[in-house]
Amino acid sequence: MQRRGEERRRDGCRLRRSALRPCDDGLACEVDGDCVGDDCTGGICVGASCDDGVKNGGETGVDCGGPDCAPCGTVGLVINEVDYDQPGNDTAEFIELLNTSGAPIDLSNHAVVLVNGANNSTYATINLAGTLAAGQYLVLAHANFVVPAPALKVTITSGIVQNGGNSPDGIALVDKSAKKLVDALSYDGSITAINIAGIGTVSLVEGTPLPASVIDDAASAGSLARLPNGQDSNNAASDWKFTKKPTPAAANMP
Repeated sequence: MQRRGEERRRDGCRLRRSALRPCDDGLACEVDGDCVGDDCTGGICVGASCDDGVKNGGETGVDCGGPDCAPCGTVGLVINEVDYDQPGNDTAEFIELLNTSGAPIDLSNHAVVLVNGANNSTYATINLAGTLAAGQYLVLAHANFVVPAPALKVTITSGIVQNGGNSPDGIALVDKSAKKLVDALSYDGSITAINIAGIGTVSLVEGTPLPASVIDDAASAGSLARLPNGQDSNNAASDWKFTKKPTPAAANMP
């Protein structure tokens, strides 16, 4: 018999009219507030995890902080995902940036600089412009690469991003006005001293370099991605992983 003061849903979840007790994971829901984990996805309460691209559970940031997830790192503008090598011709390469802060970021005077580790020189500079909203993605890709809204896109030449291999290559995100390195990635090896015009000599390795096994090569489709999404602890070996699920303009997936 149903007790007075309770309303039983057809899925078995009870909401006390007085206490409004949330539903457990796996039960039907209509809004986030119906669930213990405050996450109603597809009409079902789901538990919080450290790689779901949502700030939930005890997290203090998106997929970071709290009792269960890795500590939240530096917030701001980060290089978040890179697909520099695909099987066959490199027709789907991209570089994804993400604003992990809680406020818009003015991209004026920012640039993405591509670095050739074979001769330790820069080979391309892509200037940025506009404003990137909090939590918004910006994708650098060739003209025919479809980037879904609300992400922004900057068009680059198809195949421009070098593939590493016998020598490392790198990507630097710089603020030309402040004359500083904002973020960096060195892949297929370590570039620890590169002179970038207007910035100076910088290292593209944050903390511990990527293990030799963490590469994006033509053997399989995939990308290098920050996992959890947007996590920047300033330690490349722990922040970056290879994933077989490239997600340009969306949260990274293992």
